[in-house]
Amino acid sequence: MTVAQILANKMVLVGPFVVAGGTLVYSATFLITDLIGEVWGKREARTAVWAGFYGSIFLVCMVAMVSVWPSPEFAADGAAAWNAALALTPRIVLASLISYLIVQHADVWLFHHIKKLTNGKHLWLRNNASTLVSQAIDSVLFATIAFYGVVPLLSLIMGTYVVKAGVALIDTPFMYAMRAVAHKLPRVDVPSSR
Repeated sequence: MTVAQILANKMVLVGPFVVAGGTLVYSATFLITDLIGEVWGKREARTAVWAGFYGSIFLVCMVAMVSVWPSPEFAADGAAAWNAALALTPRIVLASLISYLIVQHADVWLFHHIKKLTNGKHLWLRNNASTLVSQAIDSVLFATIAFYGVVPLLSLIMGTYVVKAGVALIDTPFMYAMRAVAHKLPRVDVPSSR
């Protein structure tokens, strides 16, 4: 998630769609949390969500610290480029933190709700349905908070959702393959610190 937040500072074209540069990277986090939830359970998926959240807090602290740290005179151009390139990072991180917590927890909940309704069958359904619904919410929430008044929102939201939905649909075979591999790995019991 932290890589996606830095990449989101640049708008890119994916076919005819304008999206934040971190969209593809961020889309992969849903595959990861769904896989963790599928193999190790809801609690571990939620733990992964919180780990991403704390990583983002760390990122914003480090970017803020380095941004205000004085640069030597010979590196003034580099410092100005740094500040210009990462100017939206605080806003992007705020948007990410808000939408990430809401949307990832919704995705984990919906994934497991569908798993319960289908008695553990139809992985393709829970993987796609939970991700498509949560990505729609994320596209609206993140784009509005991060880019309101900076870029045209409707085209950004639509483009972002189309790209995220495409990634969600393409990742289904990877979900099956990674689940098969994960089930063959030796189980390691880690004592809980709670």
